[in-house]
Amino acid sequence: MALTNYILQSVISLIIFTSSGLSLYERLSPFETLLLAIVIFCLQVLVSNLWLRYFKFGPLEWLWRCVSYGQVLPLKKERT
Repeated sequence: MALTNYILQSVISLIIFTSSGLSLYERLSPFETLLLAIVIFCLQVLVSNLWLRYFKFGPLEWLWRCVSYGQVLPLKKERT
């Protein structure tokens, strides 16, 4: 989930801080920015944990492996 979370953090930050999103750059205090980063991190941990209960890899990791191996690999975990 590392690649997926890294890219997702970038996308979330683009939406929050750029002028094409919410334009919050230089409007939040350093403390508010830190608090926002902690909230985003905690949400990512929760969603990642939930995702990995049902799937073997993160979505971008799975896509990367499929492209690397040249075939569609199973994404879902097999239930025993």
